[in-house]
Amino acid sequence: MDIPLRINRWPRRLLAGLLFAAAALVLTLTWNWLAARLRTQTLNVSEVVIGMVEHGTLIRDVRAPGLLAPLELRWIAAPVEGRVENILAEAGATVVSHTIILQLSNPSVSRDADMASIELEVLRAEAHALEQRLINDLLAQEAVVSEYAARHESARYRMEANRELGGIVAKVDLNESILLTRQYEERLAFEQERLLRLRELQEAELAASAANITRAERQLLLRRELQESLTVTAGITGTLQIVPVEIGQLVASGTPLARVAREDRFKAELRVQEGQARELRIGQKVRISAGGQHANGAVSRIDPAVQQGTVLVDVSFVGAALPGARPDLRVQGVIEIDQVEDALVLPRPVYTQENTTADLFVLAPDGQSARRVAVELGLGSVDRIQVIGGVSEGERVIVSDMSRFAEVDSIRLEGVRP
Repeated sequence: MDIPLRINRWPRRLLAGLLFAAAALVLTLTWNWLAARLRTQTLNVSEVVIGMVEHGTLIRDVRAPGLLAPLELRWIAAPVEGRVENILAEAGATVVSHTIILQLSNPSVSRDADMASIELEVLRAEAHALEQRLINDLLAQEAVVSEYAARHESARYRMEANRELGGIVAKVDLNESILLTRQYEERLAFEQERLLRLRELQEAELAASAANITRAERQLLLRRELQESLTVTAGITGTLQIVPVEIGQLVASGTPLARVAREDRFKAELRVQEGQARELRIGQKVRISAGGQHANGAVSRIDPAVQQGTVLVDVSFVGAALPGARPDLRVQGVIEIDQVEDALVLPRPVYTQENTTADLFVLAPDGQSARRVAVELGLGSVDRIQVIGGVSEGERVIVSDMSRFAEVDSIRLEGVRP
């Protein structure tokens, strides 16, 4: 007798139940999402910022913070090693070129200046003695030349006389007078050559002596300049910014002693984000502002390196400088990059990027409601952006943050004036 098998149907029923529950959950979530998308939210008009699409010129610009820096800035360094004896001007003081800032001391510098002065006096005395000795030598040689010139002349007269007498004078006497004349002539030429060489030698000795004196004078001038530089002056007219030393401090040669900046000529140093610096060019117009004051300028230099995510841009003022300008004054700069003529522009909505498509809420003509519209955006500036498509001139768009309404397609505005 065959016994029928019993089939367990519980796994199939469990699987079917799970599939049914999953389908119901998906339908519920989809329904809720569609309901949220189709449901109209209510919002007070005072809670949003509304901008209008207009026809005009889009001025593309970049805004960057910065500081004012003097065009002429002078660091004053210690010329030699020394000790700070006195500080006569404090930071913030207005100074001129001859204003004494501080006084240094260095005994060796004063001693070297005195030694250089003594050496110069010794060289000058030696040069005077050399000049007198050379004059004496020259006079002695000139006397020798004169003596042999006279002897040569006397011998020549005797020779000519013997020749005129003819046979009366012995031939030996005639030949002797001729020989003596030739000897004196050669000796005279020799002494004249010695006189010429002596003069050349004396000129060389005098030149060497003068060169030594010039060297000593320059050495003395250098020593005195070093001695005078112990009295540290501003060098330019401006404001004394810092004096980073104290009385009694020993400073080495080259140690910074003070910094002076002129206050009549400034430049602005702006820090532009590296992502915005790619379109910067020399000569672009800049608007500098600080404390309610404004001035015009132009980009004069763009640093080739990026430092901490920013690019340093120097701006020179065009015309009058910024009123109330002073070193390290915080300023704001607006650099005009480009202009887009005859364009549809809109106040730039928050979180929007150039050349993208953004979902914006566009108001109905009566202003009572707004619907979500995909708006194609083009080039932008800091506060305005170009509209390529999606809205028309005269339409109003909510440009404030609407991220909390990301799940709805339309909103109803309350508080709209009729």
